[in-house]
Amino acid sequence: MTQTDRIHALGYLVAHEINLENLKEDKNNIFLMREGSEILSASIEIIERADSGTIDVGFDFSSDFLLNDIDLSTEAVYKSKVETRLKQDSMLTIETSQRKGRIKVRVLYFTSGTIYS
Repeated sequence: MTQTDRIHALGYLVAHEINLENLKEDKNNIFLMREGSEILSASIEIIERADSGTIDVGFDFSSDFLLNDIDLSTEAVYKSKVETRLKQDSMLTIETSQRKGRIKVRVLYFTSGTIYS
């Protein structure tokens, strides 16, 4: 007799490092997240600081939904307090006018699905 294990949620980590000097626009798309995704954690790490300026992390429907006015002049990790379920497919975005520095955006989320093993 064989046993079947079922997993009903799949976990993913988006970890995207960005050199701000390579940005062509103030608002930039990072990653498409599917409807129903359960976001458990979001953070931004300032790896290489800028002289000044701020950055927002959010979605196409609200650019500062996860993190708002994060100071780019201090090397640190900033964590969002938002945990949510996406009601529609949404593009993860960053928005800043600063073109100096390097950041890393991380989002831990789960999607529904079933895997049989």
